Amino acid sequence: GRDLSSSLDLPTVMDRIANHARELLHASNSAIFLPDAGGQTHRAIVAVGDIASALKAAVVETGVGIIGSLLQSGRAERINNTAADPRMLQIPGTPLQSEERLMVVPLLAGAQVQGAMAVWRNGGQHFEAHELEFLVGLSRQATVALQNARLFNETKEALEQQTATAEVVKMLSRTTFELQPVLEALIENACRACRAPKGLVLVSDGAEYRLAVNHGASIDEIRVMLGLYLRIADGGVDESSRFMMTNADLKQGTVVGRMVLTDHVVHEHDLRLTPLYASAKVPPEVKLRTMLGVPLMSGGKPIGVVAMWRSEVAPFSDREIELVKTFADQATIAIQNT
Repeated sequence: GRDLSSSLDLPTVMDRIANHARELLHASNSAIFLPDAGGQTHRAIVAVGDIASALKAAVVETGVGIIGSLLQSGRAERINNTAADPRMLQIPGTPLQSEERLMVVPLLAGAQVQGAMAVWRNGGQHFEAHELEFLVGLSRQATVALQNARLFNETKEALEQQTATAEVVKMLSRTTFELQPVLEALIENACRACRAPKGLVLVSDGAEYRLAVNHGASIDEIRVMLGLYLRIADGGVDESSRFMMTNADLKQGTVVGRMVLTDHVVHEHDLRLTPLYASAKVPPEVKLRTMLGVPLMSGGKPIGVVAMWRSEVAPFSDREIELVKTFADQATIAIQNT
């Protein structure tokens, strides 16, 4: 209880709970697993003991192995001889133990499984029923910590997004007839609020699209981004990061083309899985994984695009997508004012 009230940092609280579990249950190792994006795999947010590094590197699939099976069923269980359990899977990088004991307790919020705690004991006494009950109690504390951290992060994220929106609106009101500073403030705030390190804004004059603002991307990254998802007109991208692209170039099945031609948001969770990326020669130093693009709409017609991307696979949340759509509306107002 003291640990819960002392910090809202989830890894810190989870590390303390995992240490309590290991020490008070006389275990050799303990870990707390939380779901990855999509919820089909889990990783250890914390692990303590002599195989901690292997536990943190392991990927637990829902329904696979002892831990995966109990994540799927939502049941707490003690296994006093893992080698004799048909669900047993050896964790890569760990030695095979002849008398390995294991207890697994799912983290439950109502009937929903939000993760799992696990403790291992090598040899010695069997885990007893009262020890499993104690671990269940610790799991409730871990669930409370998880919910507290999520609530805090959601509140913090909402505040950051409201602040970012207010800054863009303030800029819009101060510079009614100056488009460039508004677009620069827009993409800077959108990237910061959505934790996307890089982004750009494309603007159309009715016949051509131009790169109006680049936020954080190198020339090479822009070349790759535009080469993959736009048909670049004569001249391409120069050292000033500008380019011109005709509307006819949109009709090539590209990502930005899909945004403009269908008027839809495009959210690619992993660009490496797209046909265009697979066929392109992307330098290894250029990291493009998750992309979000939102068209700027005026009178039912696209007049530009706001796009941002992340260097790792980390899909944008619904809240982040709605925020970027709001920013796109502000960009549209700025373009109309100009």
